[in-house]
Amino acid sequence: MQNNQDVFHFMHASAPENKDHWQGGWPNQLTLLPLQYTSYSSLVQRPRLTTTFWEDESTLCYQVDTQGVCVARRQDNNMINGTKLLNVAGLSRGKRDGILKNEKDRVVAKVGAMHLKGVWIPLARAKTLANQFNISDALYPIFEDNPSSFLCPSQCRQLQDVPIAYRTESFTEVDPSFSIQQSYTGLF
Repeated sequence: MQNNQDVFHFMHASAPENKDHWQGGWPNQLTLLPLQYTSYSSLVQRPRLTTTFWEDESTLCYQVDTQGVCVARRQDNNMINGTKLLNVAGLSRGKRDGILKNEKDRVVAKVGAMHLKGVWIPLARAKTLANQFNISDALYPIFEDNPSSFLCPSQCRQLQDVPIAYRTESFTEVDPSFSIQQSYTGLF
């Protein structure tokens, strides 16, 4: 028996050919049987997008914490911290540094918070590396076209508090009626 912290995922009630999953009668009394169990703790550990303002570079950064590593993306030029990205992949320091030293469009950041220091690479190259090392899902939604759309309303208010001089052309405001439950298509 599962404990009370388990979350049930149910089959969508749309296909009559899946009658094996129904109790009661078809189509008057419908009761769904659970298809799988997922522990609540695994849902809580799912990465979530946050923001930080990098004062040394005068830019906002989106960040996802996963596997004990904070991977950041700059809002102004969409570069990703490749050092932290490859740390998520579990590469040794030698392999990681070997890959990053050969990146032609890299930018080395030596100032700022620890999670912002490292070798920054273009978004397209970061996506390629994330796919190569099978970590794209762990970093969701950092690679999305408009990561600000994944922020909750309180974070959007923080974005609005960023001084106008530091905002970029890509700065967008999220509708205050935004609901994570309405826009998220994953495990709800």
